[in-house]
Amino acid sequence: MKGGVRTLSISVENIPQMAIDDLLVRIGDKTIEKLFKHILTKEGDSREALHTYIRNILQDNFYSADNLVDPFEIKSSFHRKRQTTKKNWFKKLKTDVENNKPNPIEDELEFMANIIERNGIDKDVKSVLHFDEPDIYIENQLKKYEVWAKDKKSRLTDFPYLDKKQMYQIEKAFENDIVNIICEFLEENPKNNWLTVRPKEWVDNPVFSDDGKKMIKADGKEVIEIGPGKNNTQLYNDSKLSDNRFFRFFFDLGDGEEVKLDKVSPPDPIDNEILQYIMEEMDNLFLSEKKIIVDLRGLLIEVYGHSGQKQYDLIEKRLKKIGRYSFEGTTVGQDNKTHVSFIYNLFQYVEIKTDELTGRKYVEIQFSDKLHERIVTRKTIAIYSPFFKRLENSLSKILIYAFQKERIDAYVNERNLKSSYDYSFFTDRIRFRSKRLESNLEKIESSLQDFKNAGVLIEDYKRVGSSFNITLTPLSKSEVADLQKIEIIALEA
Repeated sequence: MKGGVRTLSISVENIPQMAIDDLLVRIGDKTIEKLFKHILTKEGDSREALHTYIRNILQDNFYSADNLVDPFEIKSSFHRKRQTTKKNWFKKLKTDVENNKPNPIEDELEFMANIIERNGIDKDVKSVLHFDEPDIYIENQLKKYEVWAKDKKSRLTDFPYLDKKQMYQIEKAFENDIVNIICEFLEENPKNNWLTVRPKEWVDNPVFSDDGKKMIKADGKEVIEIGPGKNNTQLYNDSKLSDNRFFRFFFDLGDGEEVKLDKVSPPDPIDNEILQYIMEEMDNLFLSEKKIIVDLRGLLIEVYGHSGQKQYDLIEKRLKKIGRYSFEGTTVGQDNKTHVSFIYNLFQYVEIKTDELTGRKYVEIQFSDKLHERIVTRKTIAIYSPFFKRLENSLSKILIYAFQKERIDAYVNERNLKSSYDYSFFTDRIRFRSKRLESNLEKIESSLQDFKNAGVLIEDYKRVGSSFNITLTPLSKSEVADLQKIEIIALEA
């Protein structure tokens, strides 16, 4: 982290179409209609022209040397410009009225009077609007526009007499409104990666448990494997999956470290959220040096909701613990021989540092060669980060990548989005603490309801015994385009 303007490494071309779609929803049909009326006058109702216009505003205002500038750096400036412009526009309008100069309010009143004279109007309506009392009508209009000028949330393009302004003023008004909308959007969404990825091995295996309790016993015993040296100790735990597959979780102990099994646990839902946040911060440094640098305060607020010293201590312990995990997947073939399908650790090192200029703490993480290779070669499942943030259930935040994989598979293979998922689908992907079937099924059902309530990935579901009939939502056109762009889905011929 360096002093000065903070930049975020993502090019405008890499902003996914889904993010542009979300921005257009925030901009709203009313503003978009005005945009085509005043700015995109020769484009008809071209969505492509609209998307290009938004990307150009992003490029012109949010990028410095191909890096996305932190929205906090420009929000206050553009907000101040908007409030100043609204104040000046209202002041000019009021001054023109008071000095009996031509003004749009009197033009409006004269226009309405002509319509009334030609067509007539109900007396009560005429009385309420004060068309027979011009001074009262003008005063009421000025009061209304003064409220607009002082309202910190009102837009410049909501000014009713926008078409009376010079073209450069209209252009700046739209630019200012949209820049402010983009700032709000960026504050609520990932700055580096709208699409985040998980290696497929994380998705198809029970990397995460459903809670943070002590290490699960294998066959009723704590299993300890002693490495080649006396001080090199690994704790491990095996999970038997369906289809003759096994998943082994390792935890490395340091030199001479006392073995305390009740203090060791597999990665849990909080670890899952930590890793999600870290992956959202991935930038070009990861590609070149296998590193991700994360501001600790932002991570703490995301995981714990605030950033006191206690939370700093907790997150430091968690990060170092995650760095000591490794995993191994094996299959038993028809020849009864065991074959290793994958094995790798997560991080090579985790180091907490303090910025010399700002005093802010950050963590520098170097990923393992294997994990780096899986991500770089696209052996991953990708999903929009905002989908993750809509979920509340901790199991949902683990299962989201599994269901995304199912959606992608349904699209690629043109299969039905409604399928039956038995209990083993979930136990192959989550390490449940409880051995009670009903308890775990209830947890799964709560998770599925969370997906449905959030409108994320799952359209509907129904429990049938120990299975679930689940209808997934189809990939949108924007999702398909974005996934093709990062080569998660092969480009169509």
